[in-house]
Amino acid sequence: MFSRLALGALLALVPLPAGATVYYVAAAGTDTASGTSEGEAWQTLSKVNGQVLLPGDQVLFEGGQSFNGSLTLDERDAGDPTAPVVFSSFGSGTATLIAGSSGGFYAYNTAGITLTNLTFLGAGADRNTKAGVEFYTDLGGATRLEHVYLESVEVSGFRHGILLGGWNGSSGFDDVRVTDSSAHDNQRSGLTSYAESPYGIVGLYVSTSDFYDNLGDASFAGPSGGGVMLGQVSGAKVERSRAWGNGGDGKPGEGAAGFWVTGSTGVTLQRNESFRNQANGTVGGAGFALDAATAGSVVQYSYAHDNDGAGVELRQGAGAETWGGNVVRYTISENDGRQNGYGAITAGAETGALDGCDVYGNTLYISPSASGTATAAQLRGPTTHFRFLNNLFVTASGVPLLRVAEGQSDVLFAGNDYWSSGAAFLLEWGADSYSALPDWALATGQETVGGSLVGLDVDPRLTAPGRGGAVAEGAALETLEAYQLQDSSPVVDVGENLVGAYGIAVGERDFYGNALPQGAGFDLGAHERSVAGNGDSGSDSGADSGPPDDGAGPPLPDCGCGGGAQAGWLAVGAALVAGGRRRR
Repeated sequence: MFSRLALGALLALVPLPAGATVYYVAAAGTDTASGTSEGEAWQTLSKVNGQVLLPGDQVLFEGGQSFNGSLTLDERDAGDPTAPVVFSSFGSGTATLIAGSSGGFYAYNTAGITLTNLTFLGAGADRNTKAGVEFYTDLGGATRLEHVYLESVEVSGFRHGILLGGWNGSSGFDDVRVTDSSAHDNQRSGLTSYAESPYGIVGLYVSTSDFYDNLGDASFAGPSGGGVMLGQVSGAKVERSRAWGNGGDGKPGEGAAGFWVTGSTGVTLQRNESFRNQANGTVGGAGFALDAATAGSVVQYSYAHDNDGAGVELRQGAGAETWGGNVVRYTISENDGRQNGYGAITAGAETGALDGCDVYGNTLYISPSASGTATAAQLRGPTTHFRFLNNLFVTASGVPLLRVAEGQSDVLFAGNDYWSSGAAFLLEWGADSYSALPDWALATGQETVGGSLVGLDVDPRLTAPGRGGAVAEGAALETLEAYQLQDSSPVVDVGENLVGAYGIAVGERDFYGNALPQGAGFDLGAHERSVAGNGDSGSDSGADSGPPDDGAGPPLPDCGCGGGAQAGWLAVGAALVAGGRRRR
């Protein structure tokens, strides 16, 4: 993570806008002082709350010290996107704001605010009913307040860690950033966004942050216990972040995920690691989830492992708006589906259908689970316009390669490798089971292009499948060597032409940062072996080979990918705002 001490020093070097003031709060200060120098520091948070803050003002707390109470701001505290109000620490170390049973920081109908180099500590997830950091607006006129930045902030011991919400039509926030931060040991989530209608939260960015041990609330009516729970968002990116150990105490039947998206459009989850997230009852515990009414979104270059639920779950709830135009690509799943019979990738709708998703270039490895029968890929409920291309499906000890329920429409599997390591080939399609790839292809028309079999049943010769484990803290996912292809791999250059034959905008890189494609064609799975000389072999760079690839391709034609509010998420938002909001 970014150095908190360095960040505080940088703030001191930034020139203040004309008329702006720096206020200091110190353990040995006094509230009768001016507050405008370290020697004239205030002592309490209540003194800060009584001060009307103007654009460019800074409030700095003594590093290494603790301060009891809560910070509250309202529309009188006018920040500006070009001159935000900044809350941070001064001196050595980080200041801790101890909220007890109250909220840590609450901003009502205002933005233009930066929080940096601060710790917010509540009384505990089971004792605090507030949020550690909350921004909320109910302004009318589809107002979106700009500039909400959290940098090097730690939030723990609250009902909600970081909570961002709008509740008056599509009013909400624009330009929200959470970087180099952590939200852990909270009850309902690490980070949650919501709005009354689409899309109240615009331009959300999360990077290099950790969300863990946010276990959920069995008494709450909706989903809880997610690391990152994004609702009613348009144009979001979450990258280089981690979520683990979330979800175990949520309400049964209302599962969350490490990274969970619902009622949103244009969301990119990339280069993230999500692991050991827990199911609550028979659902939940996924690494990544594109849930109800999610459109035009992508999971890419990410790593899920050891989750109770699916590595990647694609789901549509009852009564939700259209789901479609989504992508899962160049992502690795290792031993997900530890409970309840999930697949590494699992898709299904309670009613209607998931309409439009391309799943390509992924590596899925799964061994037997202690609870339920796992699979590499699984279509549990109706889907339409799904394409599975150039993936590696690798199972161990007799785990089925696929489990596909009846009711699919226009689903396509082509150019994938199906490898049952150490056991016989097993694939479940509707009421039938197949023990050989050609038999399945002949019976269903899958893995057949122009009358030729394009699927494979070969050992892809991965470096160390099943032994990826967790990536060391601070290390890039590109260091995960277990799922690289060896020199002798038979799945190099044999993939389907994703661009020419299927019209897919594949992006510029694979999981490991190598350019796409290399050699004579696409490789299968998440690793595109880099070219050395004239052959498709050689060591990989382990770094990005081009500019970051930040999004999905265009939605499929006529997919109706408008997103939109859906009943379950509105219930969550309504519960969050029940009882109204306070004014100072």
